[in-house]
Amino acid sequence: MASTMPGGGAARPVRLLLACQLALAILGAGVWQWTQAWKPPLPDDPGPVAGTMILPATIEGAYPAALARAQRWREEARLLSASQQIDWPLDQASEEAVEAIPSNGWLTYVFVAPVPGPFGEERAASVSVVVERTSGAVVFGEVVGWDTPPAGEAPALSTYPVTSTGAVLAAEDAGGTGYRRACPVHRHLTRVGLVAGQRGGPEWLVTYIGARKGDRNGLVIRVDAGTGKVTSFEDHSISCEDEARRPGAGPRL
Repeated sequence: MASTMPGGGAARPVRLLLACQLALAILGAGVWQWTQAWKPPLPDDPGPVAGTMILPATIEGAYPAALARAQRWREEARLLSASQQIDWPLDQASEEAVEAIPSNGWLTYVFVAPVPGPFGEERAASVSVVVERTSGAVVFGEVVGWDTPPAGEAPALSTYPVTSTGAVLAAEDAGGTGYRRACPVHRHLTRVGLVAGQRGGPEWLVTYIGARKGDRNGLVIRVDAGTGKVTSFEDHSISCEDEARRPGAGPRL
């Protein structure tokens, strides 16, 4: 019969098990903190916004300020991706052609830099830099660690014959305006990015956010950054009635 006295044999395995679990928890927390230490922290002083930014900000116009902010974090930072979000008015009763895009929205740049891992191996970390288009305010986002440095980089955000604004207006003329105005409450967000073109040169990818068919966005239009011609038009939209009935229907943020 097992002893019931304090310090008896039956209680010792339980105490030993609890001690092992506590030791493992402490060890795990220490290892996690150690492996996270290689991710470069954000600077306490992000520094001033570099240069003069024309407002409302665009992907091209705000890039120097975003790059300067990223290089305050790591001098070796290079651009991995960049995107622009346009927030269209919910009231789209006008039938006139769109001649300018609204100033509401955000620019998001992701920069990546090489960093040494906890064992001296080569790793990478990325940081997002977000710019408010109306005010030009620049803020840091989250630092993310990469076990393997990402391959490739975004096309250079130099001056192309067709700007991001020109590409959006071309997409609007090609069918984007009608797509949005058919369901203005559910289709008021548009995202723009510069990508490698399907024919070799850079293209502007204009994505109209709406209810999806599977993993496809409602409307995706590609515009050649050199000529302004629409190179691809993919309409995966559903009816306005179906958009209104989908779970969580309402203005998107």
